[in-house]
Amino acid sequence: MTMITAPMVGLSQALSRSLFKGFVDMKRIPKKVIYYNFLWLAACVAGLVIFGKFIVVLLFTENFLPTVPLILPLALAGLVSGLTLPHNNFLSAHTRGTELRNTSFIMGISNLMGNILLVPAYGAMGAAWVSFISCAVCSITRWSYYRWYIQQREVKE
Repeated sequence: MTMITAPMVGLSQALSRSLFKGFVDMKRIPKKVIYYNFLWLAACVAGLVIFGKFIVVLLFTENFLPTVPLILPLALAGLVSGLTLPHNNFLSAHTRGTELRNTSFIMGISNLMGNILLVPAYGAMGAAWVSFISCAVCSITRWSYYRWYIQQREVKE
């Protein structure tokens, strides 16, 4: 199922990677990067929710129709994951490896705990929602580190 949601995050990754070198000299991420990235991801989520069943049948077969309910939580996971890719690359460009390591650790812990709690009770749907929850936790943590870093730089200047 992630095969359907991967392209939406792919453009966010390409955008963030192409801006990496420029991020080194920037004080913050330009608002238009955040805005266009959000528009792209929101359009993808809408497209997947509206056309998901058709896409599953087109790319796979009708045998995969039971996976259609998984599209919403996985698309939302892609949305929150893609939203913070610019933040991730900005922090990386500013050598904030400790913070990025911490976000990965927090995501791993939330993923593990969520899978232990939800997968036995809800199966694949539980795993899909855990993906969303752990991506959201990671995204909130990255965004918080980004805001903290920006505030620290402003105080020094």
